[in-house]
Amino acid sequence: LMDTAGLREAPADEVEAEGMRRTHERAAQALLALVLFEAPGGPAALGEARALAAALPLAPDAEVVFLANKTDLLPPGSLAAPALAEAADVLALSAHTGAGLEALTARLAGLASRLAEAADVLITNARHEAALHQAGTSLEAV
Repeated sequence: LMDTAGLREAPADEVEAEGMRRTHERAAQALLALVLFEAPGGPAALGEARALAAALPLAPDAEVVFLANKTDLLPPGSLAAPALAEAADVLALSAHTGAGLEALTARLAGLASRLAEAADVLITNARHEAALHQAGTSLEAV
């Protein structure tokens, strides 16, 4: 799990350009990209987030989930806009209130389960097997 620099069309300086280069480097290794945007920006903000994600060098089988944050700042019912509320790859949440974090956790747990089922793993050590079982139990508890 890596938190990367934010992306924008044109970096402001060399430091930001280096951060964006590293983000692209990490994106090429990612199985999942969580792309955060501000929900009050509405469909335009989602469109910008989609364009930035499309420019990432993600693997063809990488999953992309868009996180519409700051929903607590929206007027009631404003997520009814189809581009935000009905898109399967968009999760509405508020880091401030915690709304939507259960859905995000469930999405991440589902992805982890699919990855674990798809992996061909040969366990040759009893200690490793015990550790993997404990990790699975911990993930289920979370």
